[in-house]
Amino acid sequence: MQSKESATINEVQGWRWALLWLAALLLRTWGWMLRFEADAETFALLTKSDEPVAIVLWHNRLFLSAEILRRYRTKRRVYGLVSVSKDGAWVAAFYRMVGIYPVRGSSSSFGREAA
Repeated sequence: MQSKESATINEVQGWRWALLWLAALLLRTWGWMLRFEADAETFALLTKSDEPVAIVLWHNRLFLSAEILRRYRTKRRVYGLVSVSKDGAWVAAFYRMVGIYPVRGSSSSFGREAA
């Protein structure tokens, strides 16, 4: 049985949202300055939009994911699975600001809904 705290999806509000907005603006500015190089075969795989793709990243790569997806997956919506916790609320709000649609859920809370 879920506890009362885990039965809700947390959201970022107020000054925290403004702080994330500034961080997202800085990330987008930084991303525009990055240079990526890919050979023709890799580029074709990255930009292929007729099939869904799953990109699995570790926490220290989250910032690059938004820029990689913005450049290469332009014809499809991008979704990110994010925890329903308070920490996940920060990631979900940030994802919205950089163009990734967050899907909230985890193995212990709202997993079925996320799937």
